[in-house]
Amino acid sequence: MKILLLLLVSVCSFAGVRIQDTLYMPNGQRANGTMTISWPSFTVNSKEVAGNPSGTVYQIRNGVLNVELEPNDAALPTGTYYTVRFAWNTGGTSTQFWVVPTVAFTIPISAVRASHPSAPQFAVSVSQILPAGNVGDCMVRTLTGWFPRQCPGGGEVSGQFIKEIDSVISVSIPASEHGLTRDFYVQVYGEDGSPVEPEDIIFTETGVTVTFAVAQSGNIVLRSLPSEFQFNFTSQTSISIPAESHLIRSVMAVNCRETDGEVVQTGAINFTPAPISIGGVFGQSVDISISFAIPQSGSCVVFGE
Repeated sequence: MKILLLLLVSVCSFAGVRIQDTLYMPNGQRANGTMTISWPSFTVNSKEVAGNPSGTVYQIRNGVLNVELEPNDAALPTGTYYTVRFAWNTGGTSTQFWVVPTVAFTIPISAVRASHPSAPQFAVSVSQILPAGNVGDCMVRTLTGWFPRQCPGGGEVSGQFIKEIDSVISVSIPASEHGLTRDFYVQVYGEDGSPVEPEDIIFTETGVTVTFAVAQSGNIVLRSLPSEFQFNFTSQTSISIPAESHLIRSVMAVNCRETDGEVVQTGAINFTPAPISIGGVFGQSVDISISFAIPQSGSCVVFGE
């Protein structure tokens, strides 16, 4: 089944490649919501294309996609892509990465959608990372380039932050300490490496607080993954997140939170194998169904690769 959304757009001022399609939600209805397209500045075919890192928002109505974008398959710097973020009226968000080919005809969305953005090609000399006067020995990518930054205290590696704890009841980890820029979930391990179930976990805009029933020692691990999908819900005792909505091939974790940030205590969680198509490539994933003991409002984030 075709998936997704519609958008009406009078996009960029430059001539480019027209992307046209009719898109649907998993229930067969034409999608409604918003789409935000953002991109960095790049050079293609001797043209300088101005970047739009904050993105432009377009209304998605009634299933018709018709947008014109400058091709970026041969853009410099290598690895340039469009980031397309969708927010559905029915709840949930998703992100796609578009690489637009250099063609002289109209193409469907399957011709531009990539499962992962192309990796930029660059090299960084150690002398650039550790000269005197730099803030630290970690490099951070921002919208305008790579910059040195003090490494987090617990060590952030590939979307992971680890904090050692010693006989504590409650621990707060501010964003300024963990340094993770994507959504994340929390796992706790005792000194022997065995999993520990916290009494409570509360996420806020500035960090996360983990509380235990008795004093604990070991490690708190915050993990983010390359792919994530957020599904919002209001006053529900059960929710379903189809594979064709989250578009994550390998689901590794699901984290449900109430509107105040407190982790929701779920009932049954079921994963049912289901096919998906990303960029015209078919694969296997799972439909997700989750039940709650009482009506809940909040969001569930699906993590994976």
